[in-house]
Amino acid sequence: MARAAVIVPVRNGAHLLRQCLEPLIEQADPLRAQVIVVDDASRDGSADLAEHVGARALRLPAPSGPYAARNKGWRLADAEVVVFTDVRCRARTGWLEAMVGALGDPSVAITGGDVIVEPGRGVGARLVRAAQPLAPGAAHEFLPWFPTACLGTRRSVLEALGGFRERRGGADVDFCWRAQLSDLGRLEIAKGATMDWEARPSMRETLSQIHRYGSNYRTLQQEFTRYGCPATAPTRFADDVRTELRNVRTAVREGGLRSVRGTLSGALYRTVFASGFRSAARSE
Repeated sequence: MARAAVIVPVRNGAHLLRQCLEPLIEQADPLRAQVIVVDDASRDGSADLAEHVGARALRLPAPSGPYAARNKGWRLADAEVVVFTDVRCRARTGWLEAMVGALGDPSVAITGGDVIVEPGRGVGARLVRAAQPLAPGAAHEFLPWFPTACLGTRRSVLEALGGFRERRGGADVDFCWRAQLSDLGRLEIAKGATMDWEARPSMRETLSQIHRYGSNYRTLQQEFTRYGCPATAPTRFADDVRTELRNVRTAVREGGLRSVRGTLSGALYRTVFASGFRSAARSE
């Protein structure tokens, strides 16, 4: 099996770090894999905690953003296979072996697994839990992609693409799409690779994040239209609300009141995402 490294970017995430790292290190040891935490100028001792738990820590002197941190991490690693995850993630048993194993097929450029949003405290966490937006190999009418919460690739692919584009968000989608358009290989779901993800508890933070996702997607759409990505026009808020109300009525009619919570969460998620898309379109 190829030598592997796991890269975890963190900024002021010491309160989440131990739970993230302990299962990673347990799984990495038998594979002789590296676990590298890239501390993006934290002020809470994240790097010290990472080293205490048993990971290697790279301290950045100034904040550079999560994708710049990931780039610095994989370039530091001495590994053929590089697997990325986030500080809010908790790897289930067998996750790392499944991720590395999927890349044993030379036709596979990028792999990913199932990311399940855990039950959490706070309205924001419950919203994302019900929506479950990080399904494996996220379906898209253009090309599939995996989130960096659970993404593995080869060093050769990272080098060919120059790593991730160092933007605020959406660089995981961009990376997966560029790899496929460059004929570097296909995407493959790693069977048995399951990751739990802890959502932010605050509704304000959650809605801001979803809005940002929509804005990022508008940017991606504009950049990839020339490669065949459908150029979806921004929708109107009133139309979004009418559509989602119809979805809720249908859910109640077909599944009763038990199905309403998930349907309402999905409706809110899509409506806020669309608002971010519209905001980005207006700023062009």
